Amino acid sequence: MPDPVPADRLLTLRQVAEPLNVSVRYVRTLRQPGAVPVVPLSPRCLRVRPEDLDRLVEERMASRRLRRARP
Repeated sequence: MPDPVPADRLLTLRQVAEPLNVSVRYVRTLRQPGAVPVVPLSPRCLRVRPEDLDRLVEERMASRRLRRARP
């Protein structure tokens, strides 16, 4: 189980969407297949750990590099 993260370090879905230049709705769809794990503070209040966002970005960039490297 991951270490607890202080609530002030957790990101809102809007804070996740802005640097990715996507909508909050798209971030919500990413959470369905588990690409972005969320921390539910209540049924309507979802947060994301900064480390999970970093991991998502790294995975997406790595998959893009692999697609470009294919002949």
